[in-house]
Amino acid sequence: MSKTHFVKSWFGRLFGQTFTLVITAQGLQVSTKTASQNYDWQQLQQAPEFAFGWLGCIVRFEVEQKTWLVPYLAYHSAQEFQCRCQRYWVAANQGQLSRVLDKIDKLKAGRFLRHSHIKTMLAAISSEYARWHGSSDNSQLTPQVKDLLKRLKRMAGWKQQDFSQFNQAYIEVQLTSYGRFFASVESSPLTPKQRLACIIDDDNNLLLAGAGTGKTSVMVGRAGYLLASQQAKPEDILLLAYGQQAADEMDQRINNRLATDAIVTRTFHSLGLHIITRVEGRQAKLCAFAKDSQAKLNWVQDCFDSLIQDPGYLRLVLDYLEQYQYVEKDLADFAQPGQFFSYLKDNNVVSFKGDKVNGFAQLRIANWLFCHGIVYQYKTDIVLVKSALTIVFGTFEQGVGSEGGGQEITLYAEPQQGSAGIALIYRQGQAAQFITQLKQSLLALGVQAERLADSVIFASLVESRRISKLLAMLCELIGLYKGACFDARSQQALISAVASCQSTKSAFALLKPILARYQAYLSQRGEIDFDDMITKALSYIQTCKFVSPWSYIMIDEFQDISIARARLVKALRESRPGSSVFAVGDDWQAIYHFSGADLGLTSGFQQFFGATTQTSLDQTFRFNSGISRVATRFISKNPAQINKKIQSLVQTDQATVTIVLNVGAPSTKAGAKLGTKQTAPKEVRSGSLNQALDALANQQNTHGVSVYLLARYWHQLPDQALLAKLNRGYLGLTIKCQSFHGAKGKEADHVILLGMSSGAYGFPSQKTTAPIVDVMLAKQQDFAFAEERRLLYVALTRAKHSVTILADSTDMSLFVTELIEQEYDVAINQGGQTAARQGKLSDFMPALTPLVPP
Repeated sequence: MSKTHFVKSWFGRLFGQTFTLVITAQGLQVSTKTASQNYDWQQLQQAPEFAFGWLGCIVRFEVEQKTWLVPYLAYHSAQEFQCRCQRYWVAANQGQLSRVLDKIDKLKAGRFLRHSHIKTMLAAISSEYARWHGSSDNSQLTPQVKDLLKRLKRMAGWKQQDFSQFNQAYIEVQLTSYGRFFASVESSPLTPKQRLACIIDDDNNLLLAGAGTGKTSVMVGRAGYLLASQQAKPEDILLLAYGQQAADEMDQRINNRLATDAIVTRTFHSLGLHIITRVEGRQAKLCAFAKDSQAKLNWVQDCFDSLIQDPGYLRLVLDYLEQYQYVEKDLADFAQPGQFFSYLKDNNVVSFKGDKVNGFAQLRIANWLFCHGIVYQYKTDIVLVKSALTIVFGTFEQGVGSEGGGQEITLYAEPQQGSAGIALIYRQGQAAQFITQLKQSLLALGVQAERLADSVIFASLVESRRISKLLAMLCELIGLYKGACFDARSQQALISAVASCQSTKSAFALLKPILARYQAYLSQRGEIDFDDMITKALSYIQTCKFVSPWSYIMIDEFQDISIARARLVKALRESRPGSSVFAVGDDWQAIYHFSGADLGLTSGFQQFFGATTQTSLDQTFRFNSGISRVATRFISKNPAQINKKIQSLVQTDQATVTIVLNVGAPSTKAGAKLGTKQTAPKEVRSGSLNQALDALANQQNTHGVSVYLLARYWHQLPDQALLAKLNRGYLGLTIKCQSFHGAKGKEADHVILLGMSSGAYGFPSQKTTAPIVDVMLAKQQDFAFAEERRLLYVALTRAKHSVTILADSTDMSLFVTELIEQEYDVAINQGGQTAARQGKLSDFMPALTPLVPP
């Protein structure tokens, strides 16, 4: 091996240089008095650099992030050895440069470039460019190396638009290569946007699929394309659905269209069970509570019965029911007095005695009197039966004091209103202080009170079914708490919420011991519930006990995902480098917040999962443009939602959403034949449902026409007997019933909406949830009735041809009022006459009677 020793400068020879440098065709050798180190030319980041110094030539080179400086070399070293070093370095490293460039060219032409690919490519280009930058002007470079450096320089100048162009070129090739596949994989050829969604394969992919736009076709088409293009084998693909029925339907669809049963669609729970079984080596034992909600409620009842033997826990129960059972509001929280009284009515705010109260001051006083055994009568005022004392409630006043509005309460020792009395002010959120003042005032008027034994009060509340409602809430909270999958951050948020809200703190004090006993019960029996299937599986992935075997994770109905499920998906992807997530959803159809769904995971998809490519399906094959105009405008009122436009395949200038206004009209003959007993929906009793069905039955070609009767609540729909009569009465129609939630994912030729009223079971629902329930659930969008608005959108978009909304002008839904007042493209039918017109509500019906206190 030919060696060349670098000669020392006179200064180096005079003072003694500690380094000795030797150059060969294979690399450099650096020696000191005690050690020697050899470096191949491939190990050097760049060719050695030569610099002239006053004390001699200095050679600098970098190896393995360590920089060597060899000083005091002969002044002619650069002239004599620099070209040779560069020649050796270039010869040793041009093969690596060529391989890197070829690999990048092959990657950009051979697949969709994910964000992670682009990041890796840019890092490789940057590294090579830094290595070769000093050699680019070397006149001794061969033409081959010069060409490689030109390619490298061109790559170093790539911008985001260049990568977009590479991906577009790849997509065009795939569209051509698999055009026949996309045309035949489903019963109808996939649309251009559906094909695009099948091909695009970023690290994270979000497909926003509007109602009726063919998202299931994309799921099938994408899975089939991955197989046909040999990017995946069946075992590389994981499909996730929410319910077993949806999973079975997806399996059947794939089996039929792709002729394979090797791709299995799992629910999140079955996925969790699969992971747990793989790790533990045995089938996990599922507790009876998982499939029997009544058994779980019975267990909570037994646990609760045991806990209330403790006087402290019993007092916690009574304090919660007395002070925090309802979400307290006052007049200042509403635009009009009638809305406040509707709130009290809709949320069934009643005292322990069962009085329907007109305000929270009345509620607090009535409950206090009840708990102290003081007999009273309540109508508008409260009269203490055994004493000549009347408690009179004045009007609400806004701006009383610095703390906002308050309610005037006056205690009269004589029944005459003109007599002197003791005046108090009740303010929202200050019940404890007010009760203290009330007690002192009553004592001053000669009324002495001693609280009844807690056991006595509790027994009376059991009879009124308040305890059973509390138990139902506690049972629900067990699942919500476990399903929330609290990490350190969210656990701290819960603690803060508990500390800042007395109602939440009180409810959590009731829940905590039940939670502890519940988990102990499962542990002792070696069982898990549905929530454990998710959280335990997540734990196994995060601790590397389970590594995902799936390269492609595809999720249907992503808008319904909870934080626990999202973490499970993310953990699966991170456990297998190179895997991707493909989520299909529609934030406009997110209607399961009450069960733990977090819409923020859809609107903030990229923030949670990382760099994402978002695509959309905006052509619906289901509903016509008349329905689309109404539904899209209605849902788009909420600015927090993702803005999109849905185009209908079927275009019409006609109004295909009709509001049928009824003002207590008598039943039609058809209605009389079908039966109008009081248990039947009011739309049947008034005849408006039959009127709507008559209109559909009188159309041409009605044989086999499907009709959905939809309502917010099941009890607002015909029962099975009445439904059977309807189907017998309209032989050309196939009539089915569904709740708005149950109709998700379904469709019919025509839809008729019932229960479009206000009140306790009105729509939108104005019932409030306990603050502790809100803490357990994802944060709602800050828009009035946001989820209820999405629920009506779901109901409207189940129809292909027409939607009929049955409304009672004396008890009308706020949403129906909006459709009329804000000039939506709807037809109004009143008294059997239909006109496609808009206007003010008063143009079509008598003035509504103002809502007054009950």
